Amino acid sequence: MKTKLLIGIFNLLIMAGMACSPTAENDEPVLADAQSPKIEWTTTTHDFGKIRQNEPVNFDFEFSNSGPVPLIITQVRASCGCTGAKATEEPIKPDEKSTITASYDAKKVGAFTKTITVSSNTASGSDVLTIKGEVVAATE
Repeated sequence: MKTKLLIGIFNLLIMAGMACSPTAENDEPVLADAQSPKIEWTTTTHDFGKIRQNEPVNFDFEFSNSGPVPLIITQVRASCGCTGAKATEEPIKPDEKSTITASYDAKKVGAFTKTITVSSNTASGSDVLTIKGEVVAATE
């Protein structure tokens, strides 16, 4: 009997905690979707097709901020050391466009699929971009 009562009280405490307003890690309130910047990507995947070994390639992922407040890219993180990514450090104002430049160092022969995680101040907090292709030996 006491166990059921304790479990009930525990569940109530958890539900009460979940009802509190959400906050980000730095205790700033999380903006509602309507008040947040919003990234609209032209594309989130790029296929380089066949590329020659030891010839690095780049692609610019284009996006715009369709939200009512400035968009801030806080981090871009590639899935491995052979992939690079670069974004502007300046806030992107509403209705402005920008790019994330993805690069791939084509040293290893074979097919590849790599991701880039873009963290920002949007309601979702992050987006994932994908690059793929096949590295062929320089003699082909």
